[in-house]
Amino acid sequence: MTAFLRLPQVPDVLRTRQLIVEDQAGRDRVVIGAPIRDNFQRMSPATGMAIRDSLGRERFGVALDGRGNMGLGLDAAICTSNPCNPERINLVADAEGGSHIRLLDRQTGVVARLYLADDDRAYLEFLKVTRDSIRGRRLGIRGDSLLLQARR
Repeated sequence: MTAFLRLPQVPDVLRTRQLIVEDQAGRDRVVIGAPIRDNFQRMSPATGMAIRDSLGRERFGVALDGRGNMGLGLDAAICTSNPCNPERINLVADAEGGSHIRLLDRQTGVVARLYLADDDRAYLEFLKVTRDSIRGRRLGIRGDSLLLQARR
């Protein structure tokens, strides 16, 4: 007698609109979607991936939004601002060919950014935003400049 073994069929393509990876306790830890469907307030529908911590808070996200911007965000473990925004680092390649990296403080104000400006030059900018003013310093290949702007 001869036994014929048949290997199980493995599909070449798996199609879905969303994939959720759960941890051993059944909590959503990785969400991949087109668009990402979750309970977070996103600025626009986005196709991408989010990684969450064990408490369900998003800590990493990468997405292509509806406006054509490709972004990556790293979030703090706890939210220290009101209203709550745990973002701390963003890396963006925008729809118009520009790009930036920005750092946010614990109150989610932008304190520094490295960006490609409309003149196709890179600049490093440091900012101090208060209730009354925005102060900053911009460094570039052509020198540096100061910014002082009253807030309304």
